[in-house]
Amino acid sequence: MATISKAQLSSPSFGSEVVAYVFPDSTVEKVVLRTFAEAMQTLSTVVERLILLAEVELANLERLEEHLSVLYEIVVRENFTISSTKAELFGDIWTWLGGNRSILKGYDEHLTLLSGVADYRKRALIQVISSLQALRALSNDMEGLREQMSKPTLSGQTIPVEIHTKSIELGVRRLKSSRALAKEKGDAARQSFLEDETTQNIFASLEGYTR
Repeated sequence: MATISKAQLSSPSFGSEVVAYVFPDSTVEKVVLRTFAEAMQTLSTVVERLILLAEVELANLERLEEHLSVLYEIVVRENFTISSTKAELFGDIWTWLGGNRSILKGYDEHLTLLSGVADYRKRALIQVISSLQALRALSNDMEGLREQMSKPTLSGQTIPVEIHTKSIELGVRRLKSSRALAKEKGDAARQSFLEDETTQNIFASLEGYTR
C-alpha cells in the first residue's frame, strides 16, 4: 500500500525523464497498477491462509460442543440416578434415626458437583457460541475483501486504483480487528476453563476416583 501511495504522489511532470529512463516501456500509471496487482496477489494468499486457520478453529469449537453435549447427557443421567437412590435412602427408618449420614453427605457432594458441571456447560456454551460468531465474522470479512478485490464495475469501466487501495486498507483493518477479537475470546474461554472453581473441583474429584 505504501509503495502504491508513493507512486501515486509522484507528479507526472516532475522527474518524468527519470521515470522514462527506469521504465522505458511503462507509464507511472502502469507501474502503479503492476504494484497494485502484486499487492493484491500477496494479500489474497494471506487471506486464503487465514480462512484455513479460521476453519480449523471452527472445527475445534464444534468438536468441543459435541463433547459438552455428551457431558451434559452424563450429568443428567447421573443426577437422576443419585436423586432416586437418595430418595430411597430417605425412606429407610435407619436414616430417620440419624444413620446413613456419611452416605447422604456423599450423595449431596455428588449432586453439587453435577449441578456445577451443568452450570459450567451453560457458560462454556456461551463462550463457544461467542467464539464461533467472532470466527464467522472473520471469515465473512475475508470473503468480502476477496470479492471486493476482484469485483468489476457494472458499467465495465476500470475502478480507479485509489478506490481499490482505500477499500483494501479498510478491509485489512476489519480483518485485524476480527482476528484479534476471535483470539481474545478463545484465550478468555481457555483461561476461564482453567481457573473456574467448578473445573478444579471436577479435576480433584476425578483424581480421587483414580487413586
